[in-house]
Amino acid sequence: MNQYNLERRTLGNANLFLTRMNLVAPMPDLQFSPQSSVYVAVPLYKELENAERLFQAWYSQDLPRTINGEILFVVNNRSNPDTETYENNRQTFDLLSRLSSQNGRDNSGIHIVDKFSAGNAFPSGTYIGNVRNLTNTLVVKHAYGTGKNGIILSTDADCFPSQNVIARLHGLYLDKESVY
Repeated sequence: MNQYNLERRTLGNANLFLTRMNLVAPMPDLQFSPQSSVYVAVPLYKELENAERLFQAWYSQDLPRTINGEILFVVNNRSNPDTETYENNRQTFDLLSRLSSQNGRDNSGIHIVDKFSAGNAFPSGTYIGNVRNLTNTLVVKHAYGTGKNGIILSTDADCFPSQNVIARLHGLYLDKESVY
């Protein structure tokens, strides 16, 4: 199979997955910068204690002006959570939203996605893999539409990056035309 067919099949699979997931738990239409080349996906579930440190760690990345990054914080939950879980996720979402609005930055887009509240939460039986897959699908669809290669870093809310991890990751793939 040649590279074009593989990329086309990958996009078709991404669109199919996105369609299926939207039937289960609709996702927002995220507005990514067309210049973005690095995407960081961070799902959060009951992570209030880590949220501020996590935000600051990703927000304070040393990015050269040639690298544009997008950071997606996806606060997630299954339907019908207990009160303590819901409250933790609500406070996490509010804190991240407040930090994001206070700390705008030219070369980085920060997206706080609500997948925890009523009407937005994943149904029971949905696990972290679905959250990662859905976030990655949105990124793949965007990157493919721009005609540019992109790098997706999927990590956890209790992992705090070094200050230059995005630049280092970007450097590993800088000369690559495709990873297929």
